[in-house]
Amino acid sequence: MTISTRPARSRRLLGAIGVGILALTACNSTPSAKRVALDIVETMDSISDTQKQCLREKIDSYDSSALEEIGEAQENQALDFTDADALENATPELRAFVEDLRTSCLTDGS
Repeated sequence: MTISTRPARSRRLLGAIGVGILALTACNSTPSAKRVALDIVETMDSISDTQKQCLREKIDSYDSSALEEIGEAQENQALDFTDADALENATPELRAFVEDLRTSCLTDGS
């Protein structure tokens, strides 16, 4: 019997994007939360170029203020994204964002 670790891995990868957004909301500086999320996508070596392009397009579809609001909502809750279940402790806004990215770009059909 083979157990797929793909969903947990994709959640950890996308969690990195969430961490980038959270880090930026703590300080009102440049680059924007969107820019950081897009830069993090570029560092994801374990996904295909097609998946990266999908993530870039999906992140770009979010308004910058929406991403900042997601980060601000999560700001006071520490998350450990090395834990596959870290998103269970995230705010509904961050969970929805990560799930949107995952289902849009990192499912078996991508």
